[in-house]
Amino acid sequence: MSTRDTSTRDTNTRAEQRTMTATLVWAVAYAGFGLACVLSGTPLLHIGGDGTGLGTAWAVVAVGMTTALISAAVARYGMRPALRALLLSACALTGVMAFSLLMDVITLMAGQGVDSWASTANKALAAVGAVLLAATARSDRLPAVPDAPDAPDGTAVPKPSAAPRSVQRTAWAGTLAFLPYAAMKTHWASGGTFAGVTGEEVLVVSERNGASGIFLTLESWGLDPTALLAPYGVVGIGYLALVTGGAVTMGRGDFPSEGDALLVAWIGITAFAVYGVALVVAARSYWLRTRPAA
Repeated sequence: MSTRDTSTRDTNTRAEQRTMTATLVWAVAYAGFGLACVLSGTPLLHIGGDGTGLGTAWAVVAVGMTTALISAAVARYGMRPALRALLLSACALTGVMAFSLLMDVITLMAGQGVDSWASTANKALAAVGAVLLAATARSDRLPAVPDAPDAPDGTAVPKPSAAPRSVQRTAWAGTLAFLPYAAMKTHWASGGTFAGVTGEEVLVVSERNGASGIFLTLESWGLDPTALLAPYGVVGIGYLALVTGGAVTMGRGDFPSEGDALLVAWIGITAFAVYGVALVVAARSYWLRTRPAA
């Protein structure tokens, strides 16, 4: 084995150890955060601004402790298939627990407060955990990235290339999916009426719900900060399909009827869903076209 191969292997081993250590530290900290919330009676799940009990806090404790045990097992026995599966399962679970973090970030960017700082902290910690768990699950598969474009060991960084035409079409579809949503918002901003609601009523509702001056100004221009929520579209599509099929009901909110609310929801959620999927496709295409190859 050459000196270069030995150096690369040692570098990957150190990176693997650092990743596992970081995940273990995060798991202990996450369990401690959940326990602190339980002892202080702080709910971590808020619906409509109201806490819903300590079930989520206990779940955080369970996830943190379980993940710590899994990480310790990986450090002791190495990456086994069963342990990898558990890490990926925990990654998916923390990803779910981080759901709506982007909404909180956008809310803060627009000058508004969040329903609960503890809830937001939980989502942020869960998002960090999801990244660490995914990295740990793949830490033993780190590629030997060379220092030069063409290395003696046969590993090379591919030259820049354009995305396949199918990926480009998907990207266009993701962008164009926002046209109906933008048209609806622009119509309201121009003082028009859509789904039984006028533009002025939209602003009144936003102000009544505690929107900040920045948010209201953007709304009056037809610019909705929630347009940055493409990742929530896929989940929303499933929910709206259930509502449309009559499996579940949806409140009409501030719209004249449930049908009006459903129409607006389909326009917005479809835009987010198509755009979100397009982002995933484009990101995967970029990764495949730029990863080092032997």
